[in-house]
Amino acid sequence: MSIAIPTGGGIEAVVRDVRPVSDVVPVELERRDGTGSVEVKLSRERYAKSRLVRSERVYFRPRNPQVFSKPKGGSHWPSEITGAS
Repeated sequence: MSIAIPTGGGIEAVVRDVRPVSDVVPVELERRDGTGSVEVKLSRERYAKSRLVRSERVYFRPRNPQVFSKPKGGSHWPSEITGAS
Protein backbone atom coordinates (compact mmCIF):
# COMPACT_ATOMS: atom_id res chain seq x y z
CA MET A 1 0.00 0.00 0.00
CA SER A 2 1.38 3.37 -0.84
CA ILE A 3 0.26 6.42 1.06
CA ALA A 4 0.83 10.10 0.31
CA ILE A 5 0.08 13.46 1.80
CA PRO A 6 -2.53 15.41 -0.23
CA THR A 7 -1.42 15.44 -3.84
CA GLY A 8 -4.21 13.33 -5.34
CA GLY A 9 -3.82 10.24 -7.47
CA GLY A 10 -5.40 7.72 -5.11
CA ILE A 11 -8.29 7.11 -2.75
CA GLU A 12 -8.85 10.08 -0.45
CA ALA A 13 -9.01 9.30 3.27
CA VAL A 14 -8.57 10.82 6.73
CA VAL A 15 -6.23 9.34 9.35
CA ARG A 16 -8.40 8.13 12.26
CA ASP A 17 -5.84 6.25 14.38
CA VAL A 18 -2.11 5.54 14.41
CA ARG A 19 -0.58 2.88 16.70
CA PRO A 20 3.25 3.08 16.51
CA VAL A 21 3.98 0.26 18.98
CA SER A 22 6.12 -2.13 16.92
CA ASP A 23 8.13 -2.46 13.69
CA VAL A 24 4.84 -2.49 11.76
CA VAL A 25 2.64 0.55 12.40
CA PRO A 26 -1.12 0.06 11.86
CA VAL A 27 -2.87 3.17 10.57
CA GLU A 28 -6.66 3.35 10.37
CA LEU A 29 -7.97 5.45 7.49
CA GLU A 30 -11.59 6.53 6.98
CA ARG A 31 -12.43 6.81 3.29
CA ARG A 32 -13.78 10.25 2.36
CA ASP A 33 -16.29 8.71 -0.08
CA GLY A 34 -18.18 7.27 2.90
CA THR A 35 -17.59 3.61 2.01
CA GLY A 36 -15.84 2.65 5.24
CA SER A 37 -12.44 2.38 6.81
CA VAL A 38 -9.17 0.75 5.79
CA GLU A 39 -6.27 -0.47 7.91
CA VAL A 40 -2.87 0.26 6.41
CA LYS A 41 0.29 -1.30 7.81
CA LEU A 42 3.44 0.78 7.40
CA SER A 43 7.01 -0.10 8.26
CA ARG A 44 8.42 1.91 11.16
CA GLU A 45 10.74 3.67 8.68
CA ARG A 46 7.91 4.59 6.29
CA TYR A 47 5.81 5.83 9.21
CA ALA A 48 8.68 8.02 10.46
CA LYS A 49 9.08 9.56 6.98
CA SER A 50 5.34 10.20 6.56
CA ARG A 51 4.79 11.87 9.96
CA LEU A 52 1.09 10.98 9.81
CA VAL A 53 -1.18 12.45 12.47
CA ARG A 54 -4.88 12.02 13.29
CA SER A 55 -7.34 14.01 11.17
CA GLU A 56 -4.79 14.45 8.39
CA ARG A 57 -6.05 14.04 4.82
CA VAL A 58 -4.11 11.51 2.75
CA TYR A 59 -4.41 9.50 -0.46
CA PHE A 60 -3.68 5.77 -0.69
CA ARG A 61 -3.35 3.16 -3.42
CA PRO A 62 -3.97 -0.51 -2.55
CA ARG A 63 -1.32 -2.90 -3.86
CA ASN A 64 -2.77 -6.26 -2.78
CA PRO A 65 -6.18 -5.50 -1.26
CA GLN A 66 -7.86 -8.14 0.91
CA VAL A 67 -11.52 -7.85 1.81
CA PHE A 68 -13.11 -9.78 4.67
CA SER A 69 -16.79 -9.86 5.48
CA LYS A 70 -18.81 -11.71 8.08
CA PRO A 71 -20.44 -14.94 6.87
CA LYS A 72 -24.19 -14.71 6.24
CA GLY A 73 -26.28 -15.86 9.17
CA GLY A 74 -23.31 -16.17 11.52
CA SER A 75 -21.63 -13.99 14.04
CA HIS A 76 -18.26 -15.74 13.99
CA TRP A 77 -15.31 -15.34 11.64
CA PRO A 78 -13.96 -18.53 10.06
CA SER A 79 -11.00 -20.03 11.93
CA GLU A 80 -8.69 -19.56 8.93
CA ILE A 81 -9.15 -15.78 9.28
CA THR A 82 -8.94 -15.52 13.08
CA GLY A 83 -6.32 -18.25 13.58
CA ALA A 84 -8.59 -19.98 16.10
CA SER A 85 -9.04 -23.72 16.13
